Amino acid sequence: MIVLDYEYYRDEYGGMRGEEIEPYLKSSMTLICGCVSGYDEETMKYAACIQADHEMDERYSSVKLGDFSADMKQGNEGLICAAARMYLDGSGLMYRGIG
Repeated sequence: MIVLDYEYYRDEYGGMRGEEIEPYLKSSMTLICGCVSGYDEETMKYAACIQADHEMDERYSSVKLGDFSADMKQGNEGLICAAARMYLDGSGLMYRGIG
């Protein structure tokens, strides 16, 4: 299992979020590991950082209209975002399935 931690996210990937991203890094790494057909640790870590940033941006959104406000959870769990998919595809690691 590849270990992806906050230090890699901040120092190697150049991520700008705080340590609250750590749970997203772990779940994103698990998702990426299940979707690739090869093994390149650095590429997979970088793609997982892309995915974690996307999940933090998309997971929750807030709406406020006058006195009414609501927080809504997005329903794209388990799907690789387009940016991570393109990164993995460009490296040749993206699983292509059976044609």
